[in-house]
Amino acid sequence: MTADLIGRVQADALADAGINLGIFELIKPGGRGKPDTGDGGFLVQFDEGEIEVFVTPENARIDLNIAPPELIQGLFEVTGNDVDARMLADVVLDWRDQDNERLPYGAEDNDYSSAGLQYGARDGPFLTTSELSQVMGMTEGVLNNLRDRVTVYSGSTQVDPYTAAREVLLAVPDLAPADIDKFLAARRSPDSRGEAHLYLRGTERYLAGSPSRVYTITANARTTGGAVASLEAIIRLTGIVNDEYEIISWSRPFGPDQPAADSEVVNTLKNRS
Repeated sequence: MTADLIGRVQADALADAGINLGIFELIKPGGRGKPDTGDGGFLVQFDEGEIEVFVTPENARIDLNIAPPELIQGLFEVTGNDVDARMLADVVLDWRDQDNERLPYGAEDNDYSSAGLQYGARDGPFLTTSELSQVMGMTEGVLNNLRDRVTVYSGSTQVDPYTAAREVLLAVPDLAPADIDKFLAARRSPDSRGEAHLYLRGTERYLAGSPSRVYTITANARTTGGAVASLEAIIRLTGIVNDEYEIISWSRPFGPDQPAADSEVVNTLKNRS
C-alpha cells in the first residue's frame, strides 16, 4: 500500500511538471503559441518516468456560446452517434440564448420541468463545456465525442483550420471530407501550407486562421513502476511582462485510470509553478 501511494504521488508530481512544461512552451520566445502549429504533443522522459504533454489552442474548437447555429448542428451530425442533430442543436441554442422562446426542436424551462428536472435552460452562456451534460437530450456517448471538439473560451464565431482536428473540420457545412483530407495534407507540408486554404473556399464564415490566447494543456504521466496520473489546465496568455499567463482551470480529467475531477473551475489562479 505504501509503495502504491508513493507511486501515485510520483505520478502526480510528473503530471504537474508536465503542465508547467506546457506553459513554458507557450510563454518562451518562439514557443508553441507563437505561432500555432496544430501539433501540440511532445514527450519528456525522466529517471522516474515519462510525461506526454499536449498543448491545444482553444480556437481549434467550436465555441458553444457564439458559434453559428449551422456549425453547432454540424457538430452533432458528425458525433458518430444515432442522434437528431437538429434537435440537439436547437436545445443547445435555447440553453445559451437569453429569451424564453422555444426553437422548433429546442427546450425551454417548461420542457425541463415536464421532464422532471429541477432546473431550466440557463438562458445565458455556457460556463464550462461540462455544462452540456445538463442540456436535454444529451447522452453519455454524445458528450464523450464532443469533449475535445468544443470550448467556451475561444471568443470567436470561427475555428482556426490550421490547428483544428479533422473531427472539428467535419462539422463545417458544405466542406467535403475529401477536401478536408487534402487541406490537412497541405497544412502539414511546408511546401504547400501556403496554398492549403484553397481547399476551404466558401467556408470563410466558419473558418479563419488566427492566433489563440487560450490553450488547454494536458499532461499524462507514467512512472517507471507503472503508476499513472493525468492533469489538465486551461491557460490564458496575458501578454503582460513578468505575468505572462493566468490559469483558468486546473483539473484531473476523467479516464479509465483516473477519478473524476474534484472541481471544474479554479478562480483565476495566477502563475502556479
